[in-house]
Amino acid sequence: MLIVRKEQIEAFESATRERFVREMVEHVRGVFPEEASGMDDTELGEAVERGIDKAAAYDITGEREVAMFIDLEIGMNTGEEYSHLRDWIQETLENEGLDQSAKMDLIYARLQD
Repeated sequence: MLIVRKEQIEAFESATRERFVREMVEHVRGVFPEEASGMDDTELGEAVERGIDKAAAYDITGEREVAMFIDLEIGMNTGEEYSHLRDWIQETLENEGLDQSAKMDLIYARLQD
């Protein structure tokens, strides 16, 4: 029987998170070059880490959904054209009746309208 210790699971989760942060730093630099230009990789990585933690507070933990959440955070902080939707987005994120995919898909569908 294979036994996986808690420490092994935590090490795997840490490595997965580190990889995701690195990928998101590259992604943010590519998609939001102006917003990322004033930050070095460490600062941008810390911003991504904060985004991961903030997303988790809304039960958003999947890589796809967290990436969408981080993009939303950056876009909403810089784009006033969506400011009228902030309250609705907040309500959607807090809606416990929706799973993480439904939350993000609903928000992005509304933003595209």
